[in-house]
Amino acid sequence: MQVGVLGINHKSAPLTLREQVAQVCCACNEPEKVILSTCNRTEIYFSGEDLAQLQCDVFGELKRRLNHSSEHAFYTFFGHECFLHLACVTSGIDSKLLAETYIQRQVKVSYEMARLQGQLSPALHYVFQKSLKLAKDARSHFPLFQSTVHLEGIVYQIVDSVLDKNPSLLLIGNSEMNRKIIHYFTRRKKGKLTLISRDLNAAHPFALDYGITLKDRHELQNAHHYDGIISATTTDDYLISHLPSVRNTRLILDLSVPRSIHPDLGLDPSMTLLNMEQIGELSAQAHTIRHTEIEQVKAFLSTSVMTYTARYQQKLSFINPSVSSK
Repeated sequence: MQVGVLGINHKSAPLTLREQVAQVCCACNEPEKVILSTCNRTEIYFSGEDLAQLQCDVFGELKRRLNHSSEHAFYTFFGHECFLHLACVTSGIDSKLLAETYIQRQVKVSYEMARLQGQLSPALHYVFQKSLKLAKDARSHFPLFQSTVHLEGIVYQIVDSVLDKNPSLLLIGNSEMNRKIIHYFTRRKKGKLTLISRDLNAAHPFALDYGITLKDRHELQNAHHYDGIISATTTDDYLISHLPSVRNTRLILDLSVPRSIHPDLGLDPSMTLLNMEQIGELSAQAHTIRHTEIEQVKAFLSTSVMTYTARYQQKLSFINPSVSSK
């Protein structure tokens, strides 16, 4: 199967480098490729006859844009291994937050965007469609996915431990992540929530459904009036670089990659600032504790990927008998 991936993630590189790669890749228009960029990874999926040469071309362009050498931080998979890697990523067992739910939608959105913007090969269509199906099957059949504490639950625990019983919270960005956090908090009647969005019309129905306050980005100048700030948005620069010395804010959670809150704010001993890297560390023990369950899911995915790969090759051979089983 002629598919490959070049990527970087939380296991291979620090946050600062991942931010740079994410910014470079998000600014690129890569026809015939799928770019998957999340909080903990950026990956470029490609397809062609000469995968090694394609990988060199993609990596060469990436290095030129990054303007420094970072070969050791990247990984590459071809063929069956690329397919299996994508299935593991899509299911959430390769995530820092074990079995997270966001990744499946992020993979689907990345695939759909690439499908609409470029001419993807049949092989790329196949591995993305089947990986999404396998992730759904795994979540339905394995207990690992039923009992894992997801990001919104971890955010809730942090807010509950740092702030008062009913804090005022400012959520920046009408993102899927913030929507899930708002849903989680409102179900538990936790906090007075205000959502900031660049597109008020798009966010208005959601804010109305949940009974929360909706503001535009001018509200950022009043951020210091809130007990806690949760930022999960896309931006080219820091949205908050400083806060006045007299403020209510004691907790900031920066869930954006690249980061949207200046990291120097965390130097203040009266402030708790956590980014996705640090929040992920809070759940890192789950990978060790649930090692056996993770291996069971991997075994299921590996067997399924082998089956789907064989089916694809059979289909290819039927259409074109001269095609070898690559």
